[in-house]
Amino acid sequence: MRSGGLLYFVILIVLAVVLVNMLSRGNPDVEELNSQQWNQAVQDRAFNTDLRKTSENYLTILDEDQTVEGQLDTGKGNPQNFEYSYTQLTDVASQLDEANVAYSVDPQNTGFWLTLLGTLAPILLIVLFFILFMSSMQGGGNKVMSFGKSRARRMTKDQPKVTFSDVAGADEAVQELTEIKEFLEAPQKFQKLGARIPKGALLVG
Repeated sequence: MRSGGLLYFVILIVLAVVLVNMLSRGNPDVEELNSQQWNQAVQDRAFNTDLRKTSENYLTILDEDQTVEGQLDTGKGNPQNFEYSYTQLTDVASQLDEANVAYSVDPQNTGFWLTLLGTLAPILLIVLFFILFMSSMQGGGNKVMSFGKSRARRMTKDQPKVTFSDVAGADEAVQELTEIKEFLEAPQKFQKLGARIPKGALLVG
């Protein structure tokens, strides 16, 4: 493998890893609450509820992601965006109802195929980078698709188009080769006469 191609491959892998991390990493300005912090926030009603219901920071339960998003009232005039991931055993809606906290529910009907695409997208990008790398290493074109395939071609009876009759000026050589050909086609016929196949034929000229 050439050093230039290896460097190109390493760069593609690094870019793919960075892209996957960017897609999987959450917003750094969003604080992720654990169960204890969430329960304390519900008990203290420490959510910023002075928002319109249409606001993107309004306290919202994301049903499909099993996540609650909103803002915490820090008491300093700068609300803190938060995110809380809960399990199926946790009924966050009942907790908020008991604490008399207003919220909305987003069912997130994204569909199976969109969810699957979001999951497989990073893997597909890495595969695409690998294919581009193999294409550049083999000179592009369709060579990348023939990687690992044998270049040998199968010979069939119908493939040869040149026969002994097409050869002129070498009657003796043609006769010798014709006899060898006939021996290979019907060895029993010559073996009955005690003939042996020659080990080779020397053609000169």
